[in-house]
Amino acid sequence: MFKIKRKSRQRRRFWVRKLYLDRQNHGLFESALRNLARDEEQFKKSLRMPLSLFNVLHELLENSLKKHSIRTPISSQCRLFITLLYLAHGGTRQFHTLVHRMGLTTFRRITLETCEVIWNSLSELYVTTPTETEWIRIANEFKLMWNMPNCIGAIDGKHINITCPSNSGSMFYNYKGNYSIVLMAICDANYTFTCVDIGAYGSQSDGGIFQFSKISEAIENNSLNIPKDCPLPGELEPFPHYIVGDAAFPLRRYLMRPYRVELYNQSRNILIKGFLVHVE
Repeated sequence: MFKIKRKSRQRRRFWVRKLYLDRQNHGLFESALRNLARDEEQFKKSLRMPLSLFNVLHELLENSLKKHSIRTPISSQCRLFITLLYLAHGGTRQFHTLVHRMGLTTFRRITLETCEVIWNSLSELYVTTPTETEWIRIANEFKLMWNMPNCIGAIDGKHINITCPSNSGSMFYNYKGNYSIVLMAICDANYTFTCVDIGAYGSQSDGGIFQFSKISEAIENNSLNIPKDCPLPGELEPFPHYIVGDAAFPLRRYLMRPYRVELYNQSRNILIKGFLVHVE
């Protein structure tokens, strides 16, 4: 019989590093929030939202962010501030642990938990499937603001850089030379998200991601509440409502992409962007 020798867990030398003991006086949240609250412009640049909106968001999430512990817990306001600052500007976690005077594990847990709370609390309120009435309103806004009748959204993908997960090979390696997951979203005329698909591999193209996304599946199954066809201004024939995307997306009945640029020279006739011109 062979006995498996278990690795003994290293005993912690101290519960909190001495550097972090003065967080209440010298941590970034405690020292900066009071000053930022007096400067509305700098607060908005720092957290990408005004102080009034930060307070509203905190009220919605406060109960879910509160922690109870024998020691004095990090406040819910501080947790939200740290997470929004990290999401707004990025940076290494080691840097944030120094400026906020907290351990790396603590910072990582706070950001992950707060992001989960934000999604669970607000997704059903702000990222719900639009109704047919809402799609019609969006189409009217595209017509008035961008002169695009029957358009109900613009779609594109955004690469979110990540640390390469272990044993993932090249699945997350994108064309930019980084590791990422893809956020694909449809937005309305005011740049507000209406549909999102998050988590695709960075190595995939936008067209491939869309093809296998829940968004495409919902459109194909007619479960996205898209309005019925209606004529374009000055026309009588019904025309479908559509989404616009760049050249990476396929051309579909409900998805418009740019015209292909074709150049050819035949008997001194040149076709440029769909226009036939004659060169003397």
